[in-house]
Amino acid sequence: MAGREIDQALAGVLASIDGSTAQALRSASLLGAAAAMRATRRLPVHRADRPTYEQAVAATRAALSEQAFEAAFAEGRAMTQEAAVTLAL
Repeated sequence: MAGREIDQALAGVLASIDGSTAQALRSASLLGAAAAMRATRRLPVHRADRPTYEQAVAATRAALSEQAFEAAFAEGRAMTQEAAVTLAL
C-alpha cells in the first residue's frame, strides 16, 4: 500500500469507531500500524489527509489513558501488514 492509500483506508476504519474503549484500542493499534507502514516507506501523512488524521489521533487519545494509547500504538507498530488489514476488517 502507498502512503495515501494507507491514510485513506485508516480514515475509513476510524470513521466507524463508536467511542467504546475496545474500539479506541483498535483505533490506536491501527494508527500505530499505519505509522509503521508510512515509516517503512518514508512517507508522511499526506497533507490533504492531515486534518482527518489529527482528528482521529486526538479522538483516540481522548478515549484512552496515555498508557493504554501508547501500548496499543506500539502493538500496532509491531504488526505485520496482513495483521493490520485483518484488524481493520
